[in-house]
Amino acid sequence: MQAHFGWSVPVSALSAWLRGDAAPDMPVANKRVDALQRLIAMQQRDWNVAFADHQLVNNVWLPGRVTILGQQIDLEVVLSWPRPVMARDAGSIN
Repeated sequence: MQAHFGWSVPVSALSAWLRGDAAPDMPVANKRVDALQRLIAMQQRDWNVAFADHQLVNNVWLPGRVTILGQQIDLEVVLSWPRPVMARDAGSIN
């Protein structure tokens, strides 16, 4: 990323952050959770990460928006999680 865009983020942390989790290999500070115990904000190293617009997907709360701030970078990622087109209904036609 540094070579192509002139900026970089900790790629190893991105997969955890986009799932609404802390990166396991980085210390966590200023952790905040909401009433449902979903992570809504934290700091990992020089990065402030905020999570919003949570959606329940396959019984797991996932963020719909992740904001990453640090090292003169403001990055906002909007996520769209797949949803079933039609829910199975016990009363549907066989």
